[in-house]
Amino acid sequence: LCDFIRKQKDGEKPFFIYYPMILVHGPNTTTPRNKDNKGRKVAIFREMVEYTDVLIGRITKAVADSGQTKDTIVVFMTDNGSSSSVVAKLDGRTIKGGKGRDDETGINSPLFITCPGTTPIGVRDTLVDLTDLLPTFAEIGGAKLPKKFKLDGRSVAKVITGEEKDAPREWICALGHGGARVDATTGRVMPLQKWTLRVLRDKRYKGWAEKRKITQLYDLKADPGEKKNLIDSKLPAVVAAIAK
Repeated sequence: LCDFIRKQKDGEKPFFIYYPMILVHGPNTTTPRNKDNKGRKVAIFREMVEYTDVLIGRITKAVADSGQTKDTIVVFMTDNGSSSSVVAKLDGRTIKGGKGRDDETGINSPLFITCPGTTPIGVRDTLVDLTDLLPTFAEIGGAKLPKKFKLDGRSVAKVITGEEKDAPREWICALGHGGARVDATTGRVMPLQKWTLRVLRDKRYKGWAEKRKITQLYDLKADPGEKKNLIDSKLPAVVAAIAK
């Protein structure tokens, strides 16, 4: 991959590269840097994370070697949080991985975007869903999306380029679990169950919906660990609206 990138010349036709990494997925294992390590699982997982940095570093260096750093948008993301066996600390809080769960440790995952001279520097609270990436890449690449499909995603291309400060998305619906199948008639991916637990959230509030009814409500700014259920208080307007 790196050799391919280095061979590209500045000004050539734009191209898109998708690089799916196995790291840092279970089962936790050693990397070429610590192949003889027989340490604890936490130490091995930490090394897997660090080796991810090594591989991403090789790719970004190859982009730099090709002279196209300022013309290349690099997006690094993951589809969900870590497994429950991974425990870490943040701001004095002990955080346990929540893969497959609907709390923030399961559905709120890393998203890093960089293009020196183009993308604004800093941390954003912009709401972005994985479904937003397809229309975003299409807009950046000048591609037309098929009109026969209704997409859930909203492009955040202008946020990446600094033309807009925030994305058009006001809320996100997420499901942390549940099997799926491909519908033979429509070709769409459909859940095995007609209804599974899901969460609805904006930048501050998050409601848990069970059987189409909000049963839990959290203020994520005041309670990021989702410990105090505010369901007995008045539902924030945005949560009440999208819950319908």
